[in-house]
Amino acid sequence: MAYATTEDGHRIYVKPTDPRALGLIANKGRIIRGSLELWRVALGLHEWQTVIDIGVNYGEMLVGVEIPEGAELIGFEPNTSLHKVLRKTLDARGIAIDLRSQAVADRAGTARFAVDRTWSGTSSLYDERHDGSARWQLRDVEVTTLDEVLGGSGRSFCVKVDVEGFEREVVDGAAASLDGTERWALMLEIEHMDRGYLAELARTHDVFVKEKDSTVLRRVPGERIAVEELLDDPTLHRQDCLVLSPALAGRSAIA
Repeated sequence: MAYATTEDGHRIYVKPTDPRALGLIANKGRIIRGSLELWRVALGLHEWQTVIDIGVNYGEMLVGVEIPEGAELIGFEPNTSLHKVLRKTLDARGIAIDLRSQAVADRAGTARFAVDRTWSGTSSLYDERHDGSARWQLRDVEVTTLDEVLGGSGRSFCVKVDVEGFEREVVDGAAASLDGTERWALMLEIEHMDRGYLAELARTHDVFVKEKDSTVLRRVPGERIAVEELLDDPTLHRQDCLVLSPALAGRSAIA
């Protein structure tokens, strides 16, 4: 079975027919270093009671970090063809996970999911981007929300969200949990996110990006033009952002 070996010597098992897997092998178990570094920052902000990885893929964002001791770990990966190698990876690392095949969005139910046969990392819920070509394998999946998963428990939670442009839906589906929990963190991929929505998010929440060469966080402004100017800065990691609860935003290293 093919695998990537991380800098720490851990194996990430992969499907060798997937070009993304070859990228993991060539880059020691990571695609974008800054994303893993930001996730480590998020996990280090609190002794989390629940950790959730939405879009687990091959599990590289779990193998390369320390999950808080005693935390409930939940993973969502609707591309079930990855589950066999993913479980092998996590079992070898000693990571116990509640692995679910659901997608996460703004309402529970069922939806079409498009598996990308050419690069597993761009699989997502179906929308107008999916052109009906042989690149996409369409299937029906169960959909849940973070509010449904967390169930109003009030437990602190840290969530990594990599859903290829459906970040707004995930955030909307977590509204009650964000309002009703004192300590939480969301790491959202912003590469595919509309800059207007990122500014809107920053007007209502504490949103940050990280400096590339440190753990210092820079606050994202609530105006679109200012957001675009900020994300033009090459010294910042511009792939992802952190959205933090007020209780945590005031305690973080912020420039």
